[in-house]
Amino acid sequence: MKSFSLRAFWFAALVLLLGGCASVDTQLDRDLNPVKFQRFFVVQNANDNRAMDRRIAEALRARGYQAENGYLTMMPDDYQVIVTFQDQWAWDFKDHLASLRISMREANKPQNFANASLAARLPLREDPSVSINRLLDRLFSGAK
Repeated sequence: MKSFSLRAFWFAALVLLLGGCASVDTQLDRDLNPVKFQRFFVVQNANDNRAMDRRIAEALRARGYQAENGYLTMMPDDYQVIVTFQDQWAWDFKDHLASLRISMREANKPQNFANASLAARLPLREDPSVSINRLLDRLFSGAK
């Protein structure tokens, strides 16, 4: 019976340690904040077969912003912010998001004013929409 309780203890300790295996890093230009804008265009990656651009646009719309997604050549002229992303996936009996970076820049400027990155030491077993919202929460709250 003691070996069972010892195993349960180590299993619980391992779960607690692995629960903090994702880090979020946010960088914002001090003069610009995403909340100042209303119209966002999420650029589709040519190699994205998981519809991450659509998921990011949906998360922005859920926050009350106007958001569209597609190739940059499809962006309407009146959009204020271009949103790009880079995602990496790992396979462990199924695909899992391993890292995600969301960047924002004004439509008429080449440099980003906001970046948020999520990196997991172990593949995340959460829906990618949860990770997207975690990054957007940080960007729109102004957290660094």
